[in-house]
Amino acid sequence: MDPYVRVCRNLGRAGVRHLIVGAFGVNLYARDVGQVITTADLDLLIPARLTSLVKALKTLRRLRFKLEAGGEPLPDLDPVVLKGVLRSRANVRAFRKGAQVDLALKIAGGQFGRFWKRRRRFIVDGVQLQVGSLADLIRSKQMAGRAKDRLFLEAFRSVLKDLLQRESHRGAR
Repeated sequence: MDPYVRVCRNLGRAGVRHLIVGAFGVNLYARDVGQVITTADLDLLIPARLTSLVKALKTLRRLRFKLEAGGEPLPDLDPVVLKGVLRSRANVRAFRKGAQVDLALKIAGGQFGRFWKRRRRFIVDGVQLQVGSLADLIRSKQMAGRAKDRLFLEAFRSVLKDLLQRESHRGAR
């Protein structure tokens, strides 16, 4: 099983609502290999609540990921530190050999609830994956305004346009 699908399966089993929001999610909309975008990580959005954060981090720890926030290691799940992570809406990076998960408490374009309402579900290896709508994923990258997002949007402009067009036809049915 793909390590990222395994992460999502385990987060779901732990009761953590999560949404795939990066290039891995965009790839789930692709129908053929020519539309797949190479990515080195899994970007997940979770509700900005202490219970969600603690469950997610415990799950990632059980899967043998090392954790850091703001470039600093999270050797233990100290509630004071985690409340600081929540207050600052810092991303948490989880990594191990061959896999990296970026856990976000916010992304450009809205809060978890807005993205959750517009999500799409995909089944991969028997696991239901919750993925941000393609339009939301692209809009978030546009709004973030980071150099890496501008490069992504430019490099994959035609692929993204094709995927959006196909997705709009799917919604019209």
